[in-house]
Amino acid sequence: MVALVALDPDAPRVVGIAGDRVTARSVAQTMSELTGTPFKLQFAGTTGTLSLLGKAVRRFSATTDAAFPAWQGMQYFVSMFSGEAQLRHVDNDRYGDHDWTSVRDVLAAHLASQAEVSPAVVK
Repeated sequence: MVALVALDPDAPRVVGIAGDRVTARSVAQTMSELTGTPFKLQFAGTTGTLSLLGKAVRRFSATTDAAFPAWQGMQYFVSMFSGEAQLRHVDNDRYGDHDWTSVRDVLAAHLASQAEVSPAVVK
């Protein structure tokens, strides 16, 4: 999709493209269906609590060259679960009809690759 946008002289400054849109609850349901093992959500606090914790971890953690420090993961979850990162203007049809990869397909492929390593992963 990047190549199409780059070759489009009429493309706006920002082109929002989104594949599958899911919730944590629907991911748990999909994993339950794919594996036969019940998956459920685990409450980890509010986005406000996680945001404060992330700021504290960032402030007090040792400076590292880590590509993805712990506080960054916390901020990612805050952005995802608060809705802050949700694309408001999705233009999936701008370049024609495409078959988007579903979260179910990604998870199924991941489980299949894990099954090659350990046959007990997928039932």
